[in-house]
Amino acid sequence: MSLAARHTPPSRSLRRREFRGRPLGQILVSSGRLSQASLDFALDLQTETGGPLGQILVAHHFISPEEVSEALAAQSGHGAARRSHEAGLTIPGDPKFWIRAGLMPWSRTKTGWKVATSNPREGEKYRPELESILGKFDLIWASPDQIQSAQTSQFQSYLCHQAEFGLPTHWSCRDYEPRKAILFLAAIMAVGMMFLLLAGTATSLFHVVLGLSLLGLFGSIALKAAILSTTDQTKTVRTPKNAIDIWPTISVMVPLFKETKIAERLIERLKMLDYPRSHLDVILLLEECDPKTRDVLIHTALPSWMRIIEVPEGRVQTKPRAMNYALPFCRGDIIGIYDAEDAPEPDQLSKVAVHFAQSPPEVVCVQGRLDFYNTHSNWMARCFTIEYASWFRVILPRLITLGGLIPLGGTTLFFRKSALLELGGWDAHNVTEDADLGVRLARAGYRCEMLDSTTFEEANNKPLAWIKQRSRWLKGYLITYLVHMRSPLRLWRDLGPRKFLLFQLLFLNTLLGFSLAPVFWVLWGISLGLIGPHDLGLATWVYWVISIACVGSFAIEALIGTIAVSKSGHIALGRWVITTWAYFHLGSVAMYKGAWEMIAAPFYWDKTDHG
Repeated sequence: MSLAARHTPPSRSLRRREFRGRPLGQILVSSGRLSQASLDFALDLQTETGGPLGQILVAHHFISPEEVSEALAAQSGHGAARRSHEAGLTIPGDPKFWIRAGLMPWSRTKTGWKVATSNPREGEKYRPELESILGKFDLIWASPDQIQSAQTSQFQSYLCHQAEFGLPTHWSCRDYEPRKAILFLAAIMAVGMMFLLLAGTATSLFHVVLGLSLLGLFGSIALKAAILSTTDQTKTVRTPKNAIDIWPTISVMVPLFKETKIAERLIERLKMLDYPRSHLDVILLLEECDPKTRDVLIHTALPSWMRIIEVPEGRVQTKPRAMNYALPFCRGDIIGIYDAEDAPEPDQLSKVAVHFAQSPPEVVCVQGRLDFYNTHSNWMARCFTIEYASWFRVILPRLITLGGLIPLGGTTLFFRKSALLELGGWDAHNVTEDADLGVRLARAGYRCEMLDSTTFEEANNKPLAWIKQRSRWLKGYLITYLVHMRSPLRLWRDLGPRKFLLFQLLFLNTLLGFSLAPVFWVLWGISLGLIGPHDLGLATWVYWVISIACVGSFAIEALIGTIAVSKSGHIALGRWVITTWAYFHLGSVAMYKGAWEMIAAPFYWDKTDHG
């Protein structure tokens, strides 16, 4: 059915007393704003999904949000807000209250304030607070989009400040000072020089570094062996036949920056999501300094359940800052995150809803699997696919069994909104806000679980772009580690012994592994007989320990990769698993780039190009 066929030109004013108390659908049909066939279709959908009739009509483009507000105003006897908010008003009270309550002082007359709401029943709950702030007032109907527009205009400075500084200081990396990092590095170098002077030989210092590398290698082997010895905790959920009571509204945020190449494709992919449109709230997050992407979206027909929020410029420009800015305007009880290049499975949101409905309250996050749709474009894409399959198909599901502390990915993440608000959202200054949030959730006693659904992405298959992306991830891992290790005893108390050990193995071990990669090359040279142990002053037994460790590490990595490609359906990649040894050594270059940025640009977000 075309849009033209759905709409009927309005013929009667909605400001007639005869409409008071009548059902919404009858009012819209009687006033000529809706055809009877369209109403019948919407009522059938309401029976299936349980959604409010007005939201269903708007979601399927039968009528505009403003027309629904006018009809509801006529039904209730309340007034309807005029289209624009009265300019120049000084709004009393805390912006946080108005945003949380979904209310907005719209205009002021001699008899008092007019306060806009999209739900007068909810608005009445705040009557005592409203009277204490405003005195005399009347509630008037307005669409959610009208209220959001007024709030973002009126409270922009507050929203920007909260987006950057809303997270308590002790959880954030924003007070990190590169100058202190330089002093710390200088102190380490001074200690190393003193050790050299005392030891009298560079070989002794090398032995210390070699010992650290071996310790990290054995830590990695122990963790991965433990992972292989556990079971996958991913739940397989099935939608019950009568699912009307489990369809929550889901808000999905999609941060965009310089995505002119794929913005239109993204919208088409999101349209394929099979979820009740009246319960779907997709927010495209644009940066104010990115007019090209905005122009593309403005000239693209967006469905009514998809809207744009433009994020003003601030001290930092990061994905978590944009999400913090939009979080107060998310209408859903569940908040999801997608990236610009994502292609989620059509039934993914249905699985999210069922998963949360069947989980206890302490489960506040589900992480979906990620895979790639350009797997065979080149060797690097194949290795990236093997790495992601290992991480999302084997390692993460079993980490949940081992202790439940998982470094979250940046997309296909879904949260209970209440938990996000409780924790203060994301750290706007952390370039791996996802991994940091995973640690904070664990520290608060919450649980994350794996979602039995996959989102397909574009593999980063160019060496320079891969290094840029990986340097941001490793820099973020280092920042996250430093933030949470400010008080190791408190971290121990929050996490408990098992999760504390997992934290060290996941973060510190990863950082040491990439930082000390040149030493690992020496270890491999020893194990392959290219370097004699006596050339480095090593005993024969140390040679054998190194050889066993290197071979054991390689074997366990290959086993995980083989299991992962089998689970993900990428059977043809099995013969490429052994080549990931060379692929991972690129991470050392990324590590050194990230370490340099810790001094030069700790909060710089090195964007990955798509398309």
